[in-house]
Amino acid sequence: MKIAILGSGAIGGYFGARLAAAGEDVAFIARGRQLAAMREGGLDLRSPRGDLRLDVLRATDDPASIGPVDVVLFTVKLWSTEEAASQLAPLMGRDTAVISLQNGVEANDVLARAGAAHGRRLLHRGHPGSTGIGASQRPDGPPRLR
Repeated sequence: MKIAILGSGAIGGYFGARLAAAGEDVAFIARGRQLAAMREGGLDLRSPRGDLRLDVLRATDDPASIGPVDVVLFTVKLWSTEEAASQLAPLMGRDTAVISLQNGVEANDVLARAGAAHGRRLLHRGHPGSTGIGASQRPDGPPRLR
């Protein structure tokens, strides 16, 4: 399965790392310091379920370099939803599912509106997700699962 993680912070980093370790084809979309850290040092995950290190991973700030995927895990902060949704088009194939793992009761409405504003009807392919984990990430450290 080809998976794009749009928002590669604590939550996206956690699920992306677990999926990649399980053998899935995962690409991480990040920006700024997070992208630089992933390119330079891979991804280091600390978790009560077992630590994980990915030395080689695909990290980019250009979704077009990835192309259509089977699943997009949409894990950006709520205030970045509209900007991130504008990056979905090159990731979308005919059957691509967008799974939102965002905080905020209005997150999926914002995602649907943002998709429509960019010519994408996400409501019928958008799936609100739920996660029972708490994750954090320091600017200089790996994602941590609590």
